[in-house]
Amino acid sequence: MNVAQLAADETTSVPVTVFDSRQLSLGTGFLVETAAKLAQAGSSLPQILGVLNEQIKRTHVFAALDTLNFLRRCGRMNGVISSIGELLQIKPIITMVDGQSSVERLRTRAHAVKRLLEQVHEYSPFEKLGVIHTDAAGRAQELLHQIKDLLPGGEIWFEQINPVLGVHVGPGVVGFACVSSV
Repeated sequence: MNVAQLAADETTSVPVTVFDSRQLSLGTGFLVETAAKLAQAGSSLPQILGVLNEQIKRTHVFAALDTLNFLRRCGRMNGVISSIGELLQIKPIITMVDGQSSVERLRTRAHAVKRLLEQVHEYSPFEKLGVIHTDAAGRAQELLHQIKDLLPGGEIWFEQINPVLGVHVGPGVVGFACVSSV
């Protein structure tokens, strides 16, 4: 945010408004899509920002990591803790809601997937829903199939997590990004 604000302050050719999405991955993508549609419809900047701030409160991104190796490699986790976690088959679930991140630690992939499915049920019904993954399209498709009764009408996003985030979490990540209707 600070770097973006500095750049905005130095830009004189066009007006720039810095906006904190308080999200990551496809949660930010949903906000960008909303802003573009509102701008195209002729909404003013204050109107767009108001809608985005309201949408942020209903936007959830949550995903289960398959390995702790990449958290260790990027310096986000101690090597000893990572090794013990791998031995115990710890599969963290990272959640981001309104700028607040949290982590649940579950043992085994099956328990992590079960928790993801519980979370997606907690946040339904949906205005928008996406399945996210890192090099795990087959497992992500299985997740999508298990929640088909919750799917909103319209487009269901199926996205690979971008490389900037993916380098920190590694391959095998599966999860969801959603905007709840309520």
